[in-house]
Amino acid sequence: MSFFLFRLSLVLWCISTWACGDYRPRTAPPPRQPDTLRVVSWNVLNLYDHADDPELSGQWDDAPLATPTGRCESIARVLRLLDADIVALQEVESLACLTWFRDTFLVGMGYQFIASIDGGYHRGVECAVLSRFPFRSVSIDPPVMLSGDDAACAGGEPRHQEGEVAYPRPPLRVTIDYGDGLLAFVVVHHKAGGGELNTWRREAEACCTAASISAWRSLHPHCGLIVLGDFNANAAEESVRVYKNAGLCDVMPNQDVATHESGRRTDYILATPDLASRVVAGTACVLGIPRPPYGWNWKTDPRPDWSPSDHSPVLVDIQRSSEASCSRAARRP
Repeated sequence: MSFFLFRLSLVLWCISTWACGDYRPRTAPPPRQPDTLRVVSWNVLNLYDHADDPELSGQWDDAPLATPTGRCESIARVLRLLDADIVALQEVESLACLTWFRDTFLVGMGYQFIASIDGGYHRGVECAVLSRFPFRSVSIDPPVMLSGDDAACAGGEPRHQEGEVAYPRPPLRVTIDYGDGLLAFVVVHHKAGGGELNTWRREAEACCTAASISAWRSLHPHCGLIVLGDFNANAAEESVRVYKNAGLCDVMPNQDVATHESGRRTDYILATPDLASRVVAGTACVLGIPRPPYGWNWKTDPRPDWSPSDHSPVLVDIQRSSEASCSRAARRP
């Protein structure tokens, strides 16, 4: 797809979404400023490479799910436009897939450091990170089974009482050395779907992750931390409030800008107060991407190659500072 058609489709999409409600992402990312870090989160919608994984078969055989080259190019075009230092991705097949995608479509972007760990999810997709800065640690939590009142920290009455369910997409945790100190990132992809059980699962997952984050912060009180990803919930839902109650700040508190083409805001960047105070004014935003016109069924209609994902990327620029980051003398994973 030519650059002209790319920009034209973006303009037409923004016009159509404006006509349908308060759904107004930016048409271009904010200009980069000196001494800042640009952080992006984006669900790239089932990014599978073209190599057949013998461990995946049947309904979730990865071979038929290989992402077309055209859509890979569309994803890369957006990432090049964003020019972020740290990119948190959701729905990436594997570290091998991420390596292939970077080496094929993101040559020259400087993403020397990448991370993705198989969490055992049945669809074979996971969270991932592209970084221009080295990692000091990369991990996921051990598998967890959720039951009973595991969502108690979200408040209200327990919604699930029968048996146990898995936390199927454990968050990816990376600690990055960006030169002035360390920053910790927790990339989440919470349970999708409506209904009481899925709502409870999101709340239980959030409670589990928030408790782990609180324990980490107690050991690293001077390190900044960001939780970001696809929360599959709006900002008023308890599964998002769990993180805010744990002391994290929404860097983009405007709840009217949708991040998913269903018209919902489901993607967030939440930061510790020290980092939130260093957000460069006007940079926390949603970037509009080319999408099919209003009325297209995002659940069932085949996605054209020029439309990279059903989610829009969210981004923020943070002023670099050695203050409120782990000091060099105290750096530990």
